[in-house]
Amino acid sequence: MIIKGKAKNGVVTHAIKTYDELNEKEKNKLIFPAGDKKEIYADYAVHYNKHNELIRVVTNSFTSQYSAELQIKQAQPNIIDYYTAALGKGKDKKRAIDKFKETPIKYFLKENNSSIAQVSRKTGISATTLYSASLKEVTKTSVTVIKAIADTVDKSPGDVLDELLIIENNYNEVM
Repeated sequence: MIIKGKAKNGVVTHAIKTYDELNEKEKNKLIFPAGDKKEIYADYAVHYNKHNELIRVVTNSFTSQYSAELQIKQAQPNIIDYYTAALGKGKDKKRAIDKFKETPIKYFLKENNSSIAQVSRKTGISATTLYSASLKEVTKTSVTVIKAIADTVDKSPGDVLDELLIIENNYNEVM
């Protein structure tokens, strides 16, 4: 339990607890957002008044695994990106279009029966980082990203880099 607030009389008014730390009264007062389950939350915020009466128990933060899954979902194109790419302007439009583009890294992963989401899950590198890297030139991609891709597709980092450079070169010739 992490104590976030106390009343002048010493009563804990705000605490962060795991599900196992909640007492029965607190569990009964717990409110989940529609459709959510306790398994996706790491902890809960418990609020009491200065008279030690339970006010509310609400979700506080997601588990690291669920946070990673959310990052993966947010990095993938969605209906809003489609409309932004079609009707948007400036940087927002470019960002949306980039989400739909077939980049050397995305193409390589698809050809090797993998995806950015799988690389993220296997290596722990955030999907956002991997998507950002996929939008750069291959020569500007970090060694960490190349190694993560290599680990996911069971190839050496050197082989991955060579293949990515060939893909990028062919892509640039077509464009």
